[in-house]
Amino acid sequence: MSPIFFSISNYYHSKILNKKRVLIMTFMFLQGYDNTEQFIITQDPLENTIGDFWRMIVEQNVRTIVMFSEVGEENCPRYWPEKDQETTHDYIKVKYMQSQSFPFYYKREFTVTNSKSEDSYLVTQFQYNGWPVGSGEVPESTRGLVELVDTTLKHQESIEINTGPSIVHCRYCLQFYNYNYISPRWTCWII
Repeated sequence: MSPIFFSISNYYHSKILNKKRVLIMTFMFLQGYDNTEQFIITQDPLENTIGDFWRMIVEQNVRTIVMFSEVGEENCPRYWPEKDQETTHDYIKVKYMQSQSFPFYYKREFTVTNSKSEDSYLVTQFQYNGWPVGSGEVPESTRGLVELVDTTLKHQESIEINTGPSIVHCRYCLQFYNYNYISPRWTCWII
């Protein structure tokens, strides 16, 4: 498998501010091989930024979420509703539709509705199962990661045209932002 090259830039529009113009979340666009913004990388939402996370999903027209985190007290908060339940975050409604369990990941589907525009669409989340929780640790085997990447890319190709980038989030993605802040452009190779 040949490496995929991404160029990472820190753009002003990659920050979410609240109504008082206070920074809530940062995220970065990752450019694919064709120089389009194909991915957004961000840290896990916090309990008090879950609504902002869903706002980013709506504003960026996201249809695919990739999660490399465990859910729990010291980890990522559960930012989606219980099965067949609905939550509201300002003008955004999120309804849990269904889920499937696979050996290396979970697949969940949500209906997201923007009550301002009455637009409604399906958002699919893929959560990697088994990422080590320690800082700097990585999975012992790449088989599950390769399967998840392959599945996610096939899913993204199968959905409608003119959708936004996929979101990739994890607990330590903020560290990537800190490196990016020091150097406005850097590159990342994914094997």
